[in-house]
Parts: sequence; structure tokens; C-alpha cells
Amino acid sequence: MKKLIKKILKEETSLSERLRRTILRRGWRRASDMIGFSKMYEIAFDNDYTNFLDLFSGMESTYNSEYNRDIYCLNDSYCPVHFYRPDEDIMVSKDKIWSFFTDGLGLTNNETSKIIKSWLESEYGLTSKSYRPMHPYSTISPDGYE
Repeated sequence: MKKLIKKILKEETSLSERLRRTILRRGWRRASDMIGFSKMYEIAFDNDYTNFLDLFSGMESTYNSEYNRDIYCLNDSYCPVHFYRPDEDIMVSKDKIWSFFTDGLGLTNNETSKIIKSWLESEYGLTSKSYRPMHPYSTISPDGYE
């Protein structure tokens, strides 16, 4: 573990940048397991959850007619936000985003829902009656495969 941290510190990129990339690739839990949640939160996000949400800025929206939803994707295979039509239900990846607030920061689902709502409205113009966590194995890629 110490060797890994030393190696990371020696890299040209900053520790916070590398940690954010690791979180995007492997999830916040993996990074938290390596150095602890408090340390990860401080180094990668400067103790500000909006910096965590910034990791998911710039997602592209694709409409999936088979499932009648807009799917917001960071790349071709990772789509953490789904906007269901016609009921306008929004589901957010439980393992990558939602659990950061509930399990990491210890917030309630209601508090998390309010944060997610504010973020999606300001970042993507999405509004909904319902903001809920999406089971990690129920995500659909842009091409329709579950």
C-alpha cells in the first residue's frame, strides 16, 4: 500500500487527478478501500461533493427507443443516468454515484435525491418527479444491451 502511494506521488500528474481517474474507472469504493474515505474525499474532491459530481460532467445523451428512455453516457459502455419516458422517472447509478452520498457521506436517500435533483437540473436541464438509485446490474448501454 505504501509503495502504491509513493508510486502515485512520483507520477507527473497530481495525486488528486490520478485518484479521480481511478474513481471513474474502478469506482469510489475501490479508491476508498485503498486510502480510506476521508482521505480520498479530501485529496480527490477537496471535501466538496460537487467536485465528485463534476466527474460526471459532459455526459452525452442518447435516446433508446426500445426502452423509451434517454441514456446519459460518459463513454460507449458506461451510462450512469437514465431518464425514463413518459413517466419522467430518473434513475442514477447506485454503485458509482448514489452510494457515494449514502454510504460514503452517510446521507439519507432523501438528502441524496435532493442533491442529485439539483445537479441534474443545473448540469443537464433534467427535471423529474422521482430521482432514485438504479441497481448496478440494470443499466442499459446506448445500443440497448443490458
